Amino acid sequence: MPISGEKLQNRARDTVLALPGVSHGRPFTEQLDVYKVAGKVFLIVTDDPDERIVTLKTEPEYGRLLQHEHPSITRAYQPNLRYPALGGVATPGWSALVAMLSDRPITLAIDGPAALDWSAAVKLLNSALEARGLAASATDLRAHLAPWPRILEPQGPPSSPTTRLRPVRRRHPCRPLRRAACAGT
Repeated sequence: MPISGEKLQNRARDTVLALPGVSHGRPFTEQLDVYKVAGKVFLIVTDDPDERIVTLKTEPEYGRLLQHEHPSITRAYQPNLRYPALGGVATPGWSALVAMLSDRPITLAIDGPAALDWSAAVKLLNSALEARGLAASATDLRAHLAPWPRILEPQGPPSSPTTRLRPVRRRHPCRPLRRAACAGT
């Protein structure tokens, strides 16, 4: 017999508070009741009466089993998702990457999440390059991209069956950098 969201939340709170070494607080926002053991978050209870959510950290295999047995259980958003390194060992920082770079002029493109502190990442990368005796210049490509609404603008009348997304062409921002790099500047 399924239990209500509020009952499930109360049962989750009572159960974890009975465990040894559990602490709880509201470090993110007043609406999130966060439970930790050994300083690591393992349970979050949402206090929004319209969205009664319990987020419990589990081993992936156990989580999939629970999802299969209980359709109301869904996989939660993972803010710090990590995948295992393929074909080697993951090393923190930029030194390992910089050590693999050629001494010839190159263009190194780095992609990542918008939430990353890109100024700090570029500063650390430049420090690693300088330590190896390589000079670099950085270009933030966001300034050279078309805004998403413009990319989605239809071409032709809206009722036309031939309406397609129109490609938006812009000058490639790295082209002058390549020429400068090849010229040895």
